[in-house]
Formats: sequence, structure tokens, C-alpha cells
Amino acid sequence: MNNFYNNICFLWDLDGTLIDSYKVITSSIEIILNNMNIRISYENIRKEVTEHSVGYFLENISSKYKLSLDELTKNSHKLINSRYLEVEPIKNAKEILEHLTFLGIKNFIYTHKGKSTFDILNNLDMSRYFTEILTIEDGFQRKPNPEAINYLISKYNMNRNSTYYVGDRKLDIESANNANIKSILFIPKDSYIKPTKKENYIIEDLIEIKNILNVSRETFK
Repeated sequence: MNNFYNNICFLWDLDGTLIDSYKVITSSIEIILNNMNIRISYENIRKEVTEHSVGYFLENISSKYKLSLDELTKNSHKLINSRYLEVEPIKNAKEILEHLTFLGIKNFIYTHKGKSTFDILNNLDMSRYFTEILTIEDGFQRKPNPEAINYLISKYNMNRNSTYYVGDRKLDIESANNANIKSILFIPKDSYIKPTKKENYIIEDLIEIKNILNVSRETFK
């Protein structure tokens, strides 16, 4: 059993996958836009941010309303980062990380989030589950480029056939596919995301990862 699990590694996205940060992100952007007399509904902001990214949404707003993208981005991230204490873990995130750690499986994070990643994880007592955490500050090319994933695979001598990337967006699935590792698309019931038909697994609850491991173990036997 130990040999099987010791060969497995999990790479994780952060926002919307391990931490329920979209509420803070969406409401912060809404506040920034309202202060500029730009009225976009909370639901429309959330839909765009979750389906694409914060950067994608802000670029479109900047272009549409002739705003400075740098200033808009800076103000948005400043407010979002200042509210890190409001961020909560996704349901069963700690439970599945505890389970994987108990089995001897190594966990990693690769996120486009910046320095606030560590503030949030430390506040939630989740940093201890991860062997290494890569953020946008590390300078790797953005998803779906597999550069960061390939770096971790090389550094820790991971087996691509038993390495999983878990994320809540199509971008995460593309990243996993580009790195030739297994992909798990996390789609909670309130998600706007639809299956890509390119993911290896789809889950509604992170605890379902236990089932994936059990099936893989039986196949291994």
C-alpha cells in the first residue's frame, strides 16, 4: 500500500479549488467599479471571473471604459489582498488534504495568486500540507503553459502517470493536459463551469478524490 501511495502526487489550484475566495474577489471588484460609477452586477462579475480570470475581466473593463489597466489591477488586488482574513476553505478541503498526507501522498500548489497566498494558507492553518507552493511571484509562464508543473515534476522526480492536477477551471485542465498528467475538474453545484470532455475526472466535492484513489489502487493490483 505504501509503495502505491508514495508514487502519487497532487498539484492544486488555489482560488475556487482549495479556498472559497470568489466571494471576496467578486465583491472587492464590485466595490472598486462602483467607486468609479461603473455598475456591473455581482453575479456577472463572478461569472466572468470564475469562467475566465480576474485579469481577463479587468482587461475587458479597462478596454470598454478606457481605464488604466495598471491602476484598475493595482486597486483591485490591493483590496482583495487586504481581506484575506475573510477567505474560508472550500468544503472538505482540509479533510482531503489530511487524508492524502496521512497516506504519504505529497501535495503542491500552483496558482496565479500572489503573495497573499501564504497569508491565506497560514491563517487557515493549511500551509503544513504542502511540500512546495508556487505563485505568480515565482515567475513561471501563466497557465495553461506547463512550465511550472514541469518544474515541479522534474524537481521532485514525479511520475506523470500518477500525478494529478486539481482545479476548478478549464485553464487548469489545459495545464494538466499540456504537462501530460492526470486532471481533476472540481465543479461544485454553484459553479458556472461546464465539463471540457478533456478532463480525466469530474468531482462535485473534494472528498470524492478518495474514490478516485480507491479505483486507481484496485487497478494497480
